Amino acid sequence: MSEIKSFFEEKLPAKFSADPSKAESMSGKYLFVIEGEGGGAWSVDFPGGGAMDVAAGECDDAACKIIVQAEDWTGILNGEMDATTAFMTGKLRIEGDMAMAMKLQPILGGA
Repeated sequence: MSEIKSFFEEKLPAKFSADPSKAESMSGKYLFVIEGEGGGAWSVDFPGGGAMDVAAGECDDAACKIIVQAEDWTGILNGEMDATTAFMTGKLRIEGDMAMAMKLQPILGGA
């Protein structure tokens, strides 16, 4: 399993299972499009009440879409690259609700 797939399908759900309060301030659906080798698309939905659902594949109803190359996403997950810096330098693109994207920074830190 690629490191990226493992993040979405194992590490992220485990992080929220270990501390459901992390999801309490989150709401809405995100779509992550990770381009390049080892990438893919995953939707992450925060329906409320501290719940979180992850599904492989694209969705049409995401309020916030994050687009990034696989090697840059791996750098963000490993702490080698800051997500804000990646955005400011054009390595990470955001479509839709920018406020939702800003809420991801503490969640992705130390992924």
